[in-house]
Amino acid sequence: MDNIGQHFDRQIFYLNPRQAKNWADSLPTDNWAVLLIADNLDSDLINKIANQCLDKNVRYVCATGQQSKAIEETFDQFIVQRKIDSGESADSPDNFEDSPLTVSDDSLEEEFWFSLTTAFHPNFDITKVICLDLTDSGQKEKLTDLVTKINSGWLPSDNESLA
Repeated sequence: MDNIGQHFDRQIFYLNPRQAKNWADSLPTDNWAVLLIADNLDSDLINKIANQCLDKNVRYVCATGQQSKAIEETFDQFIVQRKIDSGESADSPDNFEDSPLTVSDDSLEEEFWFSLTTAFHPNFDITKVICLDLTDSGQKEKLTDLVTKINSGWLPSDNESLA
């Protein structure tokens, strides 16, 4: 896992699970958010990532790319199923108080900005953002450039070209 920067108290890491052997061993076990980037749906890999992230207590799930909605729905299904499997009631929002929050957006820039500046869990501090890149082209350089821009005050609504 590569450290690609920091935004205030959040450390930012990059990892491509398709290229890293034993990638799940690199995931933190507390106080973290994940940014998943995917343009193609690889259901088996998404399911494995969802299970591994939930096993390691991810607190916020941000999904982006062409498959962002599918990723968010997968995590939501796994979260509910885990509640049911554990015998806990899943019929009230209060029963999910300590569960990870999920969000998705097609825009990499907006979702990455959100994961660094806004993603918040009311019961846990988020101190790490792990970027899991499932794209064929790889987004590490773009994310690294975005860290610099965000740390300089850039906002997604600036309509500035990021190319």
